[in-house]
Amino acid sequence: MIKKILLAGFCIVIANLAAPALLPADTIVLKSGKTIEAQIIEKNNKYIKVDLEGIPITYYREDIKSINGKDIEFKNPPEKSSLGENSKPEIQTSASKENSDWTKWYQSIMPYLAQLNTIALRVQGLQLQMQMQSQTKNKEEIFADLTNKISSLLSDLKKITPPPELELYHKKFTETAQCLTTMLEAAKKEDKAALASSIRSSMTAAIGAIQEMKQVFIKHNAPAMYIEQLDMAAEQTSSMYDKVSQAFQ
Repeated sequence: MIKKILLAGFCIVIANLAAPALLPADTIVLKSGKTIEAQIIEKNNKYIKVDLEGIPITYYREDIKSINGKDIEFKNPPEKSSLGENSKPEIQTSASKENSDWTKWYQSIMPYLAQLNTIALRVQGLQLQMQMQSQTKNKEEIFADLTNKISSLLSDLKKITPPPELELYHKKFTETAQCLTTMLEAAKKEDKAALASSIRSSMTAAIGAIQEMKQVFIKHNAPAMYIEQLDMAAEQTSSMYDKVSQAFQ
């Protein structure tokens, strides 16, 4: 029973770590039939710009069939330029300048976010390992292995230096990951109350990280879709918190 609760706790921590670390990729289907999985970093009535491994790529709206399953329709199709069919001049407006500033800033923090995503993936690997070992190893062996690997993971997390603006976010992210240690200790003692408390602490730290990330994104004029995704992540984490609280009452 305790191992099942611990596995559930690992799932929650993975979700909590992944939610603020990296926003989910968008699915763009082109009229040519090609599908692109990438984050949209700029969007207007003429084109979208996506991030592909740190490189901004522009796709024009008339070439796009759908975004995240929603068909793209034009009430007023863009006029073709007299310079030629494939020429698509861009007009620099205050809004487009804000988008450009946001894009540059977001690209500057992507290496940091990628490091945090690696940490989240390692936690996922620990969860899968625990599921596999539960069939071949006893509880003491599983917990000993997890203790060493969680210690290594947290040590590597300490080596990551966040951008100055994201130091408070990084602190909350770290608090979320550190809950793995208290969860494991509670599981060793078969203390369900302490295990539930550790899981709730993880979610509280994750919500704080998401809220901090949101404030920094707003400061840098993030597109509305980014703010909406962070709000959705916070709402989902809050919902999980309520469910965990009810389960352990």
